[in-house]
Amino acid sequence: MGFLDSILTGVGFVVKGVGEGLQELGSTVRRWGEQIISSFTSPGQSITPQTSQDHVKQVQETLQTIDIEFVELEKKQSWDGWLSKKDQEYLSELRQLRQAKFDELQEAKKIESAIQQKTSADEYNADSLDDEKVHILQYQMGQLALDKQCPICGKSMFLQHQNKLDGRLYRISDFFWSCMDFYSNNPQLQCKGKRDFSGRDIGMLYKSEIELTISNTDLNTIFHEPTSITHISKRMREHIKGKDNEILCKQHHIPMILDMKNNPVGGLLDAYYLKCPHPSCGQKVKLKSPAQLAAFLKRREGRGLL
Repeated sequence: MGFLDSILTGVGFVVKGVGEGLQELGSTVRRWGEQIISSFTSPGQSITPQTSQDHVKQVQETLQTIDIEFVELEKKQSWDGWLSKKDQEYLSELRQLRQAKFDELQEAKKIESAIQQKTSADEYNADSLDDEKVHILQYQMGQLALDKQCPICGKSMFLQHQNKLDGRLYRISDFFWSCMDFYSNNPQLQCKGKRDFSGRDIGMLYKSEIELTISNTDLNTIFHEPTSITHISKRMREHIKGKDNEILCKQHHIPMILDMKNNPVGGLLDAYYLKCPHPSCGQKVKLKSPAQLAAFLKRREGRGLL
């Protein structure tokens, strides 16, 4: 019997202990979803996909409003060189409120994931993971991982992989989980928490997208065709400064925006990245694989690369 390892807000569900029994993967996720839904609803109450999405949107808008207040206080401190006691107290209140709203967002995303899978179960594929399916993981990268806690500080983790700009294909062994506070803007608060990602006996239940139904090798072959590179580059440029609501800054918890390097040395897979719009923040998420570019375009346009 498999057990739920983590929820990627793509939506993808990572399940361990599935072996060859992929049908058990779906039932594991369904049991988790029923528990989540029942824990947040009263008897006779129902949650629809729309209400769950509205809740997520409302919390995200609140987090963006909170960040505007942070920016104003930073400007005030920059201009005056100091903050009054009242402003310092307000800054402390904002930090607590931001954390509370981020916690609420994670719970809201769990409910949204559970509702989506419950109401659209036929739109999901179940697969065991191997090196020909690493693009399924890449499609989810940069997104918030739910129920995956850092072994050191207990905070949420993110899926990462090593950089390979030379065109070599990725393997499951290249992936790992990293604590969100590894990316803290304050070096003294950085957390080195890390967990290996093993593909052994692991499966994923994920929303079916055309890029994910072919092999990783085929996706890379199609992606590197000259006509594909030209077409994808044109589409990506149209979204410069566009917001990605699924990729949040790990420090400010607000949607990141698309930008492009001035002189990329690694071609299209070295050209685009998402950055935090908070003026003093240097957080970035590189779009360094065909699957990540496909996921971004799917979220922005409703269609991926193919």
